[in-house]
Amino acid sequence: METRTIEQVKLYMLHLNSIFANYENSSMVAVSADENDLSDWYESQKIEPERIDGMFYNFREGSLRNYNPIEYADHCGIVGIWTTKNEFLDYYVDCQNSCGFKTIPEIIGDKSVLLDTED
Repeated sequence: METRTIEQVKLYMLHLNSIFANYENSSMVAVSADENDLSDWYESQKIEPERIDGMFYNFREGSLRNYNPIEYADHCGIVGIWTTKNEFLDYYVDCQNSCGFKTIPEIIGDKSVLLDTED
């Protein structure tokens, strides 16, 4: 019998619902190897809701601006998964190459854990 060992990393992904999409839709908008870093970053992006041109915004200018907070949809939130770096990189590169049809997730915390680069 042959066996092999695969190194995996635990990633925490933040899924949110776009203010422009159906309630059932969500996108991975941020990812981190540290759940606390991701949660702290998410909380730091919140603002008092403001209404602009008939739309309500709950986050400061930046990558979360056009999303609803977790509390607005029960299928959104922070989810932990085990994956290989290559599987994550394949997904990340696919998001970057999809010409705006997918959300490119924000990487929170130590980027070298996920991208094999210096932070």
